[in-house]
Amino acid sequence: QLVGPSGVQVLAARIPGGLTLDLVAPPFGISLINSSILGRVSLTGAQLRWVVLSGSETGEIYAPEITSGVIWMNGVRSSGPLDLDGAKIDGSIYLAGAHFLHAPLPYLEELNSWNLAVRMAYAKVRGFVDLTHGFEADGAVEIDNSSIGGDFTLFGSRFINPKNVALNAASDVIGGDVMLSFTVEKQLPAQFDGAVQFIDDQIAGGLYADKVSFEGDPGTRHGLYIVSTPIKGSLFVRSIALRNGGELFLGGSTVHTLFDDEQGWPKPGKLTLDGFSYDYLGNPLSADARVRWLALQPGFNPQPYKQLAKVLAESGDDAGAIRVRIAAEDLRYARLGLLGRIWGAFLKKTIGYGHRPMLTIMWSVAVVIFGWLVVSIGGSAGIMRRTWPENAPRESEKEYEPLRPLVYSLDVFLPFVNLHQEHYWWPNTTASGACRVLGVPINLKGSLILYYLWVQIIAGWILSAIFVAGVTGLIRNE
Repeated sequence: QLVGPSGVQVLAARIPGGLTLDLVAPPFGISLINSSILGRVSLTGAQLRWVVLSGSETGEIYAPEITSGVIWMNGVRSSGPLDLDGAKIDGSIYLAGAHFLHAPLPYLEELNSWNLAVRMAYAKVRGFVDLTHGFEADGAVEIDNSSIGGDFTLFGSRFINPKNVALNAASDVIGGDVMLSFTVEKQLPAQFDGAVQFIDDQIAGGLYADKVSFEGDPGTRHGLYIVSTPIKGSLFVRSIALRNGGELFLGGSTVHTLFDDEQGWPKPGKLTLDGFSYDYLGNPLSADARVRWLALQPGFNPQPYKQLAKVLAESGDDAGAIRVRIAAEDLRYARLGLLGRIWGAFLKKTIGYGHRPMLTIMWSVAVVIFGWLVVSIGGSAGIMRRTWPENAPRESEKEYEPLRPLVYSLDVFLPFVNLHQEHYWWPNTTASGACRVLGVPINLKGSLILYYLWVQIIAGWILSAIFVAGVTGLIRNE
């Protein structure tokens, strides 16, 4: 009997054994809807227009190298895993509401420790892959070295593989979005018990994970790992739940815009950003908040700080960028031992590690003003002596050059500048005198004034040198 264009369609059938359609190539598809197939469904190398198993109860579904226009397995309840290795699907794969259970795969012994529930390696799907609306995998889901032309949707699903990998997507090319959540229609986000990994993938759209829950026991590896994966769209990780010390690993990945919030940040030591780059920040948190974000990483890596400072500067927040760069320098110098920490503290206070050269001007003004007061007090105490006769005035001069304390302080402080005040005046180290400062009588020695002036001369050279170094960028680490 000939089969019509609608193919083989069976409703509510009961097959006590398995179903084997290996290598079949009819010009139609097969539909077994709301049926019961107690044994294995084997479709190895089959070429079918469509495969529909919606609402059916089955054993293991083994379909490596299958070629089909579309696969409909919505609501399937399988007592074993699903294998689609090497599948070629011209349309899409629908697994919404399906349930799969891990079992040992004799042909993949090296992966049996993963407890595989769904495996699709080296597959080509022109459409999308739908694991939504109640999809549940009791074991790992692996999508490896495959291409998906459309979206890869997972919202409203559960992936259960405690102390193991719940979802592993490695070396895949995804032409649309990866949707672990879909807040537009207020769908429930995905839930994971185990690690979620996107490794060396290429995602043409965005990756949506808002409000997704990442469960796991304390001390076990779990959380969201996006490793060396370029995402051309945006990454959404707002209000994610990283329970019991779950990790957020974004190392080596790139995104156009990052949308996150403090509620979704992991615990200290559970964030990895080394090599992670982004063009924009979708949530405009303050620079101080972003510095706290970076501090959640284990240890110190300069790249995340440079990346954040670059993005803040390009957005017009120059002050925030400087704040981030200074925070990075704080951590860098903290690793250099006691002398390194002392030198770092000096550079931070005087020039902001080269990022705030105007601090040097402020310190210089403070030193000059203090020197002005010291010289004024010395003059009042009568211990600033003329350097005559060594510097006697010319005959044409009617008076000796008077002591001008402010000019004198500038003359001592500024290198390569001669205002001729210290040329005519110098402390008398053998003399002492009394004066009143703010109404308080004090006795002052000329040697004390001399020692201070030496310090001010040295300070002038040091502050001038680091100011030039800061302005020219010699000590600035961008």
